[in-house]
Amino acid sequence: MIEFENVSKNFDINGQEQVIIDGIDLKIDEKDIFGLVGET
Repeated sequence: MIEFENVSKNFDINGQEQVIIDGIDLKIDEKDIFGLVGET
């Protein structure tokens, strides 16, 4: 029951963090693609 409450609170925090992490991942992926093209 206590864990369930923590999950609910963490869900909101994770929701915002996921958006930021997703944005960073996308930027890293784009740089990785350019990096591979540059190396190739």
